[in-house]
Parts: sequence; structure tokens; C-alpha cells
Amino acid sequence: MPKRTLEGDAVVQDDVQSGCDEGNWFQAEKHRSEIRSFLRGPGNSERFAMIDLFGASGQMSKRWRKAGWDAFAYDIKTSKAHDVTSADGFWALCSAGKRLMTNGLIFGGPPCSLYVWISKSVHKRSEDNAFVGDTGLYKVRMSNRIVANMCVFLQELSECKDFYTVIEQPSSSAMFKMKVTSSLAKQLEMERVWTWMGLFGHELPKATILTGNLPSLPTLRRVLTNASRKQIKNRQKKTGGAKFYTRDADGKVTGNKSLQNTAAYTAEFCTAVYKAWAKDLKAN
Repeated sequence: MPKRTLEGDAVVQDDVQSGCDEGNWFQAEKHRSEIRSFLRGPGNSERFAMIDLFGASGQMSKRWRKAGWDAFAYDIKTSKAHDVTSADGFWALCSAGKRLMTNGLIFGGPPCSLYVWISKSVHKRSEDNAFVGDTGLYKVRMSNRIVANMCVFLQELSECKDFYTVIEQPSSSAMFKMKVTSSLAKQLEMERVWTWMGLFGHELPKATILTGNLPSLPTLRRVLTNASRKQIKNRQKKTGGAKFYTRDADGKVTGNKSLQNTAAYTAEFCTAVYKAWAKDLKAN
């Protein structure tokens, strides 16, 4: 379980991790030609139908395997070798990318704790600082490096093969307001779809934005009605009505130790993503 970290005047679930010193972080944007050459080089035997990027629970890749496909799960929380901030970890991701089949899917859920509203008093991302946030904070710099390396990987891989990608973030995330992510969305011709994880069996309503180039992505859009909101509340009662965060009199929000568990995708959501991808794969 990631530690709860106090910085400034908020307590947030710390899902941002690196296994190396900042001085050794791999700055992928400085190695684009080398990365592209590697991705176009030998060892491109297509094996994986999907890459579960930052999927610590592995639920998405499990759904692909259940359907008989091979999938690759990449997350530092489950393997130290999968550290996208390190050179070795980045090249490991590139190696997996080389083996992604044509029109395979990369589904990513980058660490969001330092992009969302619940930690705004910590990261201080805004239009004034191009949403890179308070870079005087180590973890903000780390979260920026993780996303920057992800963007370079996806951009360079797109120059070498055709594939689909979907990036998931909470609706309040400022991640796609940064230049690096805006550039990625433009290059890969990604669209945004608003949905609710609670309508896929999640215990919380959890407003979510899916950004991707999967043609059937709009089929994942959901609208939360009053009736469905009541259904979610009833489901919470049946499971004990767990509270995931609290708000004090001053408006400060504190996530408790159960909050991190809400990051895992439900089986229903994974199945919906799989069916959307399978439909597009068949169409091609």
C-alpha cells in the first residue's frame, strides 16, 4: 500500500514512485532518435495484444488473457524492473512495445494523485504554470517525469506501428492540460470520453475521463442519472458504506487508507474495454 504523504496542507495517497535518484532519471525526450531506432530494430515478433500500462492490479491484462490473448502488465508497484523513470525500466517498456501486435491496445492509468483536485493545494497545477505544478516539490517533478516518459514512448511507438491507446484519469485530473500530453493527444488523434466507474460496478461514482484513439471509445461513455446514483449508494450500503476520504471544516480533504483501493478497475469495466477493442480489431 502506498504511503500517505503530508505536503503543504493536504494529505494524499502517494501513488508516485521511482526506484532511482533524480539525477539518474531517464529523460526520454532527449533520446528520441535512439528510441525510434530501437523500436524499428530487430525483435519485433508480435506477441502482446495489449499492454496494461501502470496497471498495478493487473485487472485489464487479466481480461485479455481470459479471452486467450497474451498481455503485458507494466507497473513499478509490482516489479522494480518496470520503473519508467529509469533507463532500464524505460527500455523494458520499449521492448514490450516492440512486441505489441498491430492494432493492439495500450491501456494506461498513470499515477494521478498529484494531478487531481484532492491534492491541488499540494501540486498547485494551474494555467499560470502550464499545469506542471509546484516543481519545487520532489514528487511533483517525479509525476511530471513519469508522464513525460510515457508520452515519448507512445509518440515514438506510433511512428513505428499502428496501435490503439486509451489513457484513464479521474475527471478532475489536470494531466492532459500539460504541453506534453496535449501534444500526444494531437499526434495520436485522441478524443475524450466522460464516463462513470460506478456504472461499471465500482463502489464510488468516480467520474472518469478516457482519452484515446480507439474507434469504439465512445461506447464506454456513461451518463450518471439520479436512479443510477441511488443504485450506487445502495451498493455502498451492502458493502459496508466504506468512506474513502474526509473533508474538515476548512475544506481540507484527506484520503484514508482505503482510497488507493479505488484505483483498481472492476471486471465489468475491463470487459467493456475489451469488447470495444475486439470490435475494432475485427473491423480491421
